[in-house]
Amino acid sequence: MDNKTELYSSQETNQLQKYNTERLNSSAPLGLRATDHKVDQFISEGIEMKKDGDNILINYSINNLPFTFSLRKNSSDFLVFSQIIQNKEYQEIINIFQNNKIPFTTILDAGANIGLTSIFFKAFFPQTKIIALEPNSSNFTTLNKNLINNNYNDIIALKKGLWGHSTFLSADHSFRDGLNWAFRLTETENKKDNSFEALSVTDIIKNYDLNTIDFLKLTLKVVKYQSSTLNQIWSG
Repeated sequence: MDNKTELYSSQETNQLQKYNTERLNSSAPLGLRATDHKVDQFISEGIEMKKDGDNILINYSINNLPFTFSLRKNSSDFLVFSQIIQNKEYQEIINIFQNNKIPFTTILDAGANIGLTSIFFKAFFPQTKIIALEPNSSNFTTLNKNLINNNYNDIIALKKGLWGHSTFLSADHSFRDGLNWAFRLTETENKKDNSFEALSVTDIIKNYDLNTIDFLKLTLKVVKYQSSTLNQIWSG
């Protein structure tokens, strides 16, 4: 890739150029600015990238295996990639299982985002059964792209959330930085246009005939009645 502007649309390029010259007066979205910062880092590290519609494809190795990741430009995807894939956030957990020869058969990835955690674990434990829950529509679409890109048809991806009991939840995206990894959840009595289904741990164990869950990755969102809801998830 000779010119990083090949990764962006003309509008995105103009926004970033304005941001680089005017800074505080720029209209460049936060997610796009964060992406451009990471793109500069990736270029300096020699990481291969190319434009793929509204996304950027990245070729990157995990555990000496090649992977291809689809990351959205105006989002938190590049920050999540840096956190999970580059900085190996879960490597210590993997080391504990490997060094102690503990069987690792099932992962429940609750709040899977775009699937990076699930894929990272699969790179070390290819036979592990993974159930990935992600209720956000845009995140879920990108999650499926990443599973397809890496031929992981054995990861069970569900457009659902995790709760203390079966119910429906609504999301509020005004939380924190407003990017794809941040939103609040509130329980609703009935299904609404902006709501999604949530399952309990008991539901998942029963529906997928699980004997154990060796690792539960729980990405907590800000919810009403936080402590009681968390207790329900664990006790459920």
